Amino acid sequence: GDDLLIAVNPDSEHILDTFQENFSQLGLNYTFDTRTRDITEVWFMSHRGILREGIYIPKLEPERIVAILEWDRSEKPEHRLEAICAALIESWGYDELSAEIRKFYLWVLEQEPYNTLSSKGYAPFLAETALRKLYLDITPEPTELERYYQAFSMKNDVPDPQKVYFQSGVIDAGKNETSAKKDKKPAQSPSQDEQGASSVPEQERDKDVVASNGTISVPKIKPMSSKMRLPKVRGKPTLNLTHLITYKPIQEEIANTRSTVEEFDRWYTGLMDAYGVNADEMAVIANGLLVWCIENGTSENLSGNWTMMDGEEQRSYPIEPVLKNASPSFRQIMRHYSNVAEAYITMRNAEGPYMPRYGLQRNLRDMNLARFAFDFYEINSDTPVRAREAHAQMKAAALRGVQTKMFGLDGKVGSSSDDTERHTSDDVNKDMHTLLGVRQM
Repeated sequence: GDDLLIAVNPDSEHILDTFQENFSQLGLNYTFDTRTRDITEVWFMSHRGILREGIYIPKLEPERIVAILEWDRSEKPEHRLEAICAALIESWGYDELSAEIRKFYLWVLEQEPYNTLSSKGYAPFLAETALRKLYLDITPEPTELERYYQAFSMKNDVPDPQKVYFQSGVIDAGKNETSAKKDKKPAQSPSQDEQGASSVPEQERDKDVVASNGTISVPKIKPMSSKMRLPKVRGKPTLNLTHLITYKPIQEEIANTRSTVEEFDRWYTGLMDAYGVNADEMAVIANGLLVWCIENGTSENLSGNWTMMDGEEQRSYPIEPVLKNASPSFRQIMRHYSNVAEAYITMRNAEGPYMPRYGLQRNLRDMNLARFAFDFYEINSDTPVRAREAHAQMKAAALRGVQTKMFGLDGKVGSSSDDTERHTSDDVNKDMHTLLGVRQM
């Protein structure tokens, strides 16, 4: 810029009085009227120095820092949060402004969609100790860091369970009765009426009260009610309830959207024979095929070759044996790799942004759903509702306007027929008996 900053010894301040005339002789129009003896009042390139714990730190004007908050042209919510953090970094040194920005940041995190990002851990946080380390290069003491630990602990701690006793000790409900019987042993045996009266409380005692300890037992119910109506053949149930209670297969193993284990074994073995490789080499080829299918899909209309990378070199393999050996369909075969493909996409996103081509074609914007963006993903009970909806929408978009014809044109069969129509010379032409079908009178 055109800012000019000159520092002189206070004893030689008088030389500044002649600078304006000397500079004008060089064609430079400068005035030297703005003078100060306080370094914190010196502005240069929109910055000034603020004394903080014995160190002068450069600071922008507060108005320029507020302008960072007002400038909102970000495309993603994450960028808006980053701008607020940038303003918070620039404001350190202005205590009042920093406090107001922190209040504003707290309010923003309570609004949509920022509260969703905060719940997922995507909202950055700048501690006071981090800013002091940035500006003053002062390493925080363990006692300072302990304050943050205590704050998080108080927020996340679950209160310990409290044991409450409603009586002192365990009461034996039959103890008094036993001692009373012992006291009555030497005495005369009770009459029939007395025996009947003494037996009444025993019969009317609540079944849920255990006389040995005086506690209440919780009733147990069966997993399946005996009143449940079962289909029967010749009076015998057609189901084994004992086995049914313990029969809890993995959901994906019995789904008809995935090929059976036998069909998968036949496909894998057939592919090994077609490529002429052993088991170890086939495992490497399967890695490349998995990643290729994540990007290009598992359509039955695939043709030509599929490729994988060997370092910088590209290797091609024919796709025909992959589809030929797949039964009932290639997509049902690849669903065995669904969980591995999901983990692979998650790993790639941990290193950097990665969206499979299936998601890019559908313009999927949420990177959190990238691990579901491939056409052989296997939906199960653990799939989030939002992911199920996104996958269904992508599948509907992929199948829009697709028509599959079962039969093509049969070139062997022609549409020949005999013309049995008879015409005379009175007809209008060879195809019409009368003019427009009207008989002439």
